[in-house]
Amino acid sequence: IALSEDGSDIESIAFSPDGKMLAAGLNNHSAKIWELRSGREIITLSGHSEQIHCVAFSPDGKKLATGSWDKTIKIWDITIDGWLSTRGKNRQISPLSVSQLEIFDIADLLDFRANNEQLLLQTGEIWQIAAFADIYAKKIRLTDSSTKKDYERAMRLYTVCLESEEARGYFEVRIAELKRLWQEKTK
Repeated sequence: IALSEDGSDIESIAFSPDGKMLAAGLNNHSAKIWELRSGREIITLSGHSEQIHCVAFSPDGKKLATGSWDKTIKIWDITIDGWLSTRGKNRQISPLSVSQLEIFDIADLLDFRANNEQLLLQTGEIWQIAAFADIYAKKIRLTDSSTKKDYERAMRLYTVCLESEEARGYFEVRIAELKRLWQEKTK
């Protein structure tokens, strides 16, 4: 696990009660949580104005407390429901990233019910929609088992993001890359 890739110092650590996650409080005013088995970062929690000097999981592992030199303690809901309900104002992140969708084995969430894709689109959460599009684009890039349905869904999701006018150039590039990738795969 790369605990401090950005050069921040680690001030404190805590293991989840089930031993599956590690949290660290950093001097860059954030806390990070990793899945120990894979070493993948699950989430970065930001909101303190000073370094975080202590972290602790709740007994059930569903919350993380962070204490900071800014004289505040924050309680973070670190469940999937918590991430979805506390959408950040920094719009260039999704409540659930591609790696989180994979870690929690919910990358296929849009296929569980016929209207899940429509429900996702209705949220208007462009970066969450993009995370799901990224899942399908990644499947096309990394496997030979991708289908035209995967391509069409990724294209549909990216197009909704593009039409939002948020980060237009970014989504134009994503769509162009997806088209090129699909052409290469279907030659």
